Amino acid sequence: MAVGRADPDRDPCGYRTVMVLQLSEKHYGLPELADHLLAKDQRFIRPKETDLLALLESGEIDYLFIYRSVIEQHKLKMVSLPSEVNLSSPAMADCYRTAE
Repeated sequence: MAVGRADPDRDPCGYRTVMVLQLSEKHYGLPELADHLLAKDQRFIRPKETDLLALLESGEIDYLFIYRSVIEQHKLKMVSLPSEVNLSSPAMADCYRTAE
């Protein structure tokens, strides 16, 4: 399984990916999950999340972190994440602040 993600120093989706992984680690009680996934597949980090679409379409990667609007635009399948992780709920703002 190969995973692509945007560069967190160049793209908001990239740094939000890091935050989602940190929140997932806490939510699911899986220590070091974020570090493990962030170290994986370093060759599939791109400046922008949309740069990953060609890699997905060609089969070079199996998954990518990308915004729902892009998923819908390109008619891709997605995995929904709980509100404790997905950065979408204003009610979860205090939880989201624990990620950096």
